[in-house]
Amino acid sequence: AKDLRRTLPSHPRYQNPDARRALARVLRAYALWHPDIGYCQGMNFLCGTLLLIMAEEDAFWLLAAIVEDVLPGFYHPSLIGVNADTNTLHDLVAIKLPHVALSLEAVGLDRDSLCSVYVAWFMCLFNQLPS
Repeated sequence: AKDLRRTLPSHPRYQNPDARRALARVLRAYALWHPDIGYCQGMNFLCGTLLLIMAEEDAFWLLAAIVEDVLPGFYHPSLIGVNADTNTLHDLVAIKLPHVALSLEAVGLDRDSLCSVYVAWFMCLFNQLPS
């Protein structure tokens, strides 16, 4: 329930309780449809964005396709897919942008700190910056 209020809070559509209820219905339906994945933080931003451009049922099926087929493991309880991608990003920054990697390291942002930021960013598919 907390995640519903934090989903696109400045968007006019989500000022309406009906829009938040639609979001809750789609997320609840997905959790029941795929109980081994259930609900995972980040799904609310993905689903909230989908509901801006399509009907509830379409948003449900596209959410399912993204979670299960496009980004398998991202929203799994183990987060194996998103952890692999965040570690890859960290390695790419070190290889392709070594000056950036050194600057981040100089201010005390180690691999674990950065990967936790990347996870939050990846989980909502870049539509929300971590706070």
